[in-house]
Amino acid sequence: MAEEISLTGTWVASPIISKLLNEGYSYLGINMASTINTILPQFQEVINAAERSEHKSNMAKWLRRLKEALYDAEDAIDLYKYRLLQQQEVLKAIQELPSGKSSGPDGFPIEFFKNFWGIIGPDILGSLEAFQNGKLNLRKLNKATITLVPKKQSPMHVNDYRPISVINSFVKIVTKILANRLQTFLPSLVSPFQTAFTKGRSVMESFMIAREYLSFYHKQKIPALLYKVDFAKAFDSISWTFLTNLLIERGFPPRWIAWLLDILKSSSSAIKVNGEITDFFVHKRGLRQGDPLSPLLFNLVADALQSFLHNASSLTSGPIIIPPRALQYADDTILLLEAYPRNLVIVKEILSNFAKLTGLLINNDKSLFVPVAIPDSSLVGFSQILNCAPKDMPVTYLGLPLSIRRLRKVHFKPLLDAFQRKLDGWKSNFLSSAGRQTLVNAVLTALPLHFMQVIQLPGWLIKHLDGIRRSFFWKGKGKCLGGHCLVNWNKCCTPKSTGGLGFLNLNLQNQALLLRWLWKLHAEPFSTWSTTVQALYGTRDVALLAHNNLLSHGLSDILKYLPFFTASLNSSGADPSLSWRWTTSGTYTSASAYAILANPGITSPYHHKLWKLKVPPKVKIFIWLLLQDRLLTQSNLLLRNWPANEGCPCCLASPLETACHLFLCCPLASSIWNRIQQLFNLPSLILTDDMQAFWLTNRFALGPEWDTIWAATIWTIWKERNNRIFNSLTKPLFLLTEEIESLVVFWKVFAS
Repeated sequence: MAEEISLTGTWVASPIISKLLNEGYSYLGINMASTINTILPQFQEVINAAERSEHKSNMAKWLRRLKEALYDAEDAIDLYKYRLLQQQEVLKAIQELPSGKSSGPDGFPIEFFKNFWGIIGPDILGSLEAFQNGKLNLRKLNKATITLVPKKQSPMHVNDYRPISVINSFVKIVTKILANRLQTFLPSLVSPFQTAFTKGRSVMESFMIAREYLSFYHKQKIPALLYKVDFAKAFDSISWTFLTNLLIERGFPPRWIAWLLDILKSSSSAIKVNGEITDFFVHKRGLRQGDPLSPLLFNLVADALQSFLHNASSLTSGPIIIPPRALQYADDTILLLEAYPRNLVIVKEILSNFAKLTGLLINNDKSLFVPVAIPDSSLVGFSQILNCAPKDMPVTYLGLPLSIRRLRKVHFKPLLDAFQRKLDGWKSNFLSSAGRQTLVNAVLTALPLHFMQVIQLPGWLIKHLDGIRRSFFWKGKGKCLGGHCLVNWNKCCTPKSTGGLGFLNLNLQNQALLLRWLWKLHAEPFSTWSTTVQALYGTRDVALLAHNNLLSHGLSDILKYLPFFTASLNSSGADPSLSWRWTTSGTYTSASAYAILANPGITSPYHHKLWKLKVPPKVKIFIWLLLQDRLLTQSNLLLRNWPANEGCPCCLASPLETACHLFLCCPLASSIWNRIQQLFNLPSLILTDDMQAFWLTNRFALGPEWDTIWAATIWTIWKERNNRIFNSLTKPLFLLTEEIESLVVFWKVFAS
């Protein structure tokens, strides 16, 4: 049994190095662990000496190239060892492809492969084996129809459309398998400042870093600018020659590259316009949007810009003074650089060379730069160098307003417009309360989450958004104020476990999402966000940062929550600072923080039974209102000073209609309960003067079967009451009991 190598000190071995050393021990019988641990400290001394010498910059480049070489070697070995034909891997890829998508030109959606794998599986595996061995002609299979999807509401030109390729499902299976493999290694292949399509990376880190850099430049009065680069038709213009050479240089095995080229060169597409399909044409460049592999390949190509910038001296006419920081999300690229004219000239030259090699041409009409601490007299010259116009902050980056100053109302208009567009498209009059509840939770509440991850929403905005959500839930159209809101909105936004409806409290969710950045500073020292804060302010200690007046307003807003954050750290263990007490793993999650912030500590006695009832959601909301005495009975109408007829509409005897009278004491209700007792062969019911007690007391005696009977009965009584008031219609007793029986049977069948 080979002894495992254990490297000590400040060194962390690449996995491939550890693997090779352990294999070497098994081949040679030489214990390498002690030798390696002797050599590494000496190597560390060499590095330390280089740090103090005039060759520091050269040494840094050499170390970076060494690291890239090691990881490229590791990737190449692992990628080459993979065999394409692994049934479990194929099945995994098929299951991960989303259902409900349009089928390609062959008409077979991915659901066909999922549902009939037992029949077609051997044929698919045989075709994959042929592809693996280079014996499959993909030209007839690798076809797609291009659908033009509008980028904006009123498209006028071809440029206003985004071409989406609807690819044959078999080819998507092949590319999904390759994408899954590449995804495993992508974090080590692309810069940490490329956040798109890479597991474990957050797109919001780029926004946070950009805002912190701009604030730092502004407060230190360092002339700088943010250069936002727009690539014209980015996915469609990638050079296959550059992509191939890039994969070779990055150490991808020849077989893997051959598979990729086979997919690219065999592809053809037809354009679908108004339901008509044009003739197919063959591709010569570009990556198809809609192909699972395309985003990852684009990442590799776009990441080359990072290398171009790092090696500016050898790629341009002269050295760059201070290398710019490039933040990338796929083709969404910004450069942060200090505003030396020479810097701008060289950056423009780098981008020009990059465009010639990759095919990613810059769209100067959509590119822009944002000056920081730059006199107006210099802007004309900078604009001429970069060939684009300056723009004041805030500038839209990743769909969010990026600014060093606090945002005003006008800057949140896109968010408010998004709310209004959703409301305008919904027919709220045809939706039940449960339908509106679903739309509030799934759509309206989700709209501001993108903002809330990095921006502290002002109080007026949260109040306005809550007003929109509240009005839509209670009324559908228009504003809903006062008595029209049957239950206080704050109560509605408490968890169901405490008696609320579980709507998200936007203020608390905003806080929970922002706390994540404190956690990253605290527990993830090597994340790009943490290293950026460390580089700018000399520390990432959240307590010290709280007193630093150089912080951006964005980070200052987050540090307001430091007391709660500190109190939530576990005080036990060898390293208590890295443990979040509200999760079993000790790792921060916004869900756990929100659960603590939103929980008042008072548990509802019936919540776990109410929301598990096997009845339609709208009936659950009706019962929820009933148990809180918020149904609009005549007694509650009078409390709101609304007009109400005196007397019970069902018996015309009681001077006042209350919930207890309507559902229990009214002669109609008593007759119905007697019939129900006989119909379902129930023992004597325990009558109370409270609906909650009536439900739970009899449930204790009769068991869970009582839930559905009770819910169907009170729901039928309520509908009959409304029918008599608003439609002047009356059903006889036997029809009401038949309706209750039908509901009980239907709900039970539906639940099962």
